[in-house]
Amino acid sequence: MDLTGMLFVLLSWHQATQATYWGHAGIFANTSAIPLSDVTMTVTQVSLRTCLFQCTYNPNCLIVSYEASTLTCLGYQRTDMMRFFKPEDPDLKPPKEHISLYFNYDLAISLGFTTNLETGNSYKISDVRMTHSEAENECQRLNAGILKIHLQSQIHEINAIVSTDAVLVNENGLHVSGKGNMGYFVYDTGESVPHNLWAMGEPFMSFTEMCVVVGSTGLRVVDCNLQLFVICSLL
Repeated sequence: MDLTGMLFVLLSWHQATQATYWGHAGIFANTSAIPLSDVTMTVTQVSLRTCLFQCTYNPNCLIVSYEASTLTCLGYQRTDMMRFFKPEDPDLKPPKEHISLYFNYDLAISLGFTTNLETGNSYKISDVRMTHSEAENECQRLNAGILKIHLQSQIHEINAIVSTDAVLVNENGLHVSGKGNMGYFVYDTGESVPHNLWAMGEPFMSFTEMCVVVGSTGLRVVDCNLQLFVICSLL
């Protein structure tokens, strides 16, 4: 779940005996790029609360976007929609002009992801080691994406998880998003990996195929064919 740098708002309510937690992830960056086949629920003239409630009980609805100005609610069957959204800056324009993305954190738990409701991150570390290419496919199989690291706080959060696991604590890093490209390292979205996240002495460009892993001291470079555990992220 990559919610780096985003405004995180926790919404909760009770309907009968069910409690549902929703995170406010961001606003639309490019609505026209979203395939129509990914829209599985369309409801108009409804409140945000009703929008989220209807998605909760629709098995084909994993996340929703809500346009306050038109009271329009759209549900999607995929969670890896973050590339269509951007972090929200409340000072840019009035909230009613936003089309915002909301994500169900109860869903993340049911899929086996560890969710931190304070940071908005939902992680799942694989049970088996694999190459970087296999890692990307595994995350897609989980209806997620390989984790993109944008902030030092994410590294600290991952270290806290790894430090309590007797197997992971001795690993040579965990596969995350990032590959070498003409001397630069970029995420699958084309963004450059931030320079301040590299461990000392990195990136060490000594492999034919270079991929990014995260370790206790920051990001490092390994051979893409090295078999390691992977961190998948919802959103």
